[in-house]
Amino acid sequence: MAKAHLESVLVNLSAGVLVFDSELKPTIANRGAAEILKDDLQGLIGTPLAQWPRLQEFSAAVAESFGAHQAANWQRQLEIPATGSTLLLRGSTLPTAGGGSVVVFDDITQLIAAQRATAWGEVAQRLAHEIKNPLTPIQLSAERVQAKLAG
Repeated sequence: MAKAHLESVLVNLSAGVLVFDSELKPTIANRGAAEILKDDLQGLIGTPLAQWPRLQEFSAAVAESFGAHQAANWQRQLEIPATGSTLLLRGSTLPTAGGGSVVVFDDITQLIAAQRATAWGEVAQRLAHEIKNPLTPIQLSAERVQAKLAG
């Protein structure tokens, strides 16, 4: 019952979840992972990361991160040029006797684009303010000269 409930939760998560055995062969891939990576991951179940025919940037990053952070949690950002997307990956080793690990990831491409747009908006606002600052005294002087000439 608990396993069925857990599988139901994993299937309906929008975040990608990949569970690996101790040899970094995927054992579980949810629908969110397939949607984010734009690939059918069911065909890759049981295939070591090093032998994935597609998604080479992703598989290399996951394998490298688990190799560098053994028995620890890790997080990294990964750009995938083929899809033009940016992923935030979080990995952890599983505390079970059989070993294994899990990677949870999200597509943060739109978040980064929104942050860039906000930053450019702030730059434009500051630039407009800096341009307006010297124009105000010039406008006041021009109005004084116009008033003197009109009088």
